[in-house]
Amino acid sequence: MLRLSAVDGGGHAGYAVVRVYVTVEPAAMPTFLMTEYRANVFASVQPGTSVVKVGYEVMLKVQSC
Repeated sequence: MLRLSAVDGGGHAGYAVVRVYVTVEPAAMPTFLMTEYRANVFASVQPGTSVVKVGYEVMLKVQSC
């Protein structure tokens, strides 16, 4: 879950919650590198612009035979 807040120059604020669902194969489970990601986004940013990059590692399950 990602909690998003936006504040404009006049002090007006808006909030939203974004749920992120990761679908992976059972053998690979993503582990995010940070527990929290933050970004400041100005009103002049064009729609579609990337504002944060999320890093993760994939831990592979090893089965012994």
